[in-house]
Amino acid sequence: APRNMLLAMFLAALLCVYIGSFPGTLYALLPYPVDYVPYDMTHVLAQLQLLFFSALAFAWLNLSGIYPPELRSVNLDVEWLYRRAAPDLINATVKQFAILKQRTWSQATGWFHGLVRTAERYIGPGGTVVRNWTASASTLVVLIVFLLILLLNYLR
Repeated sequence: APRNMLLAMFLAALLCVYIGSFPGTLYALLPYPVDYVPYDMTHVLAQLQLLFFSALAFAWLNLSGIYPPELRSVNLDVEWLYRRAAPDLINATVKQFAILKQRTWSQATGWFHGLVRTAERYIGPGGTVVRNWTASASTLVVLIVFLLILLLNYLR
């Protein structure tokens, strides 16, 4: 570990030992009076029983061969989610959105070019709309437009 981490761990250990040895210093800083006695006989005895019996269980399991051997491996903790899984997921999502964007853009461009070609066919030079029409054809177009307007107003 780097020196700054070692120093921080050393200071935290010193603080833990000090507070454990002299808890009255910490209790004096609290806003309300505390009448808790951490080193009475029942508390010390209960903690020592836990400590000794866990050491006894560890020693017995180790000597009897039941305790599993230590294996050199890499522990995967929750940090794996934001170190490996999240960047991979984000990269995959960005790639999928780029593909979707490219497909959508190419479809929209193709649709737009088709619309322009259709407009040129009807409105462009020599198109159906701009050529010289006879009076009867013009009258028929105006009549159809009026009929559409009448139907739209009737349906509303």
